[in-house]
Amino acid sequence: MIFKAIIIGKLTYAPSAWWGFTTADDRQRFESVIRRGIRSGLCAADQTSLADLVEDADDSLFNSIPYNNEHVLNRIFIIIIFVY
Repeated sequence: MIFKAIIIGKLTYAPSAWWGFTTADDRQRFESVIRRGIRSGLCAADQTSLADLVEDADDSLFNSIPYNNEHVLNRIFIIIIFVY
């Protein structure tokens, strides 16, 4: 639980802001941290890959925009939907 809370939490903090700027080598290094955690028994063998975690975070952020009237991008999102 500690590995997931600390390490995975740090790796998945605000991925929408930085994931697009990473190279393939950077992503491999991030994944190797998770593999080392699995190999050493610090996290479950079925741990989701970092790429999938980032994709899920992006999806949940994007899906929250149209349903949250207080979200900064809500009005822009609604206008774009009606225009197209």
